[in-house]
Amino acid sequence: KAADLLGATATVVTRIPDTGYGEVTLVHGGNFLKLSARADGSVREGTPVVVTAVLSSTSVVVMPTTDR
Repeated sequence: KAADLLGATATVVTRIPDTGYGEVTLVHGGNFLKLSARADGSVREGTPVVVTAVLSSTSVVVMPTTDR
């Protein structure tokens, strides 16, 4: 379920802008997922991130792992 994604690590595949959504990918429960993601500020492609909130089954809030 979506709530299980909290704390999961992912990679930004479409830049997350200051406002709005980008995309992240991750493997969860053996499944490859691509989710819409937003963050506190812009995050560039290739950045490793961690899921800090689950907004819906298809969107999450993330932060770069270096910000933890």
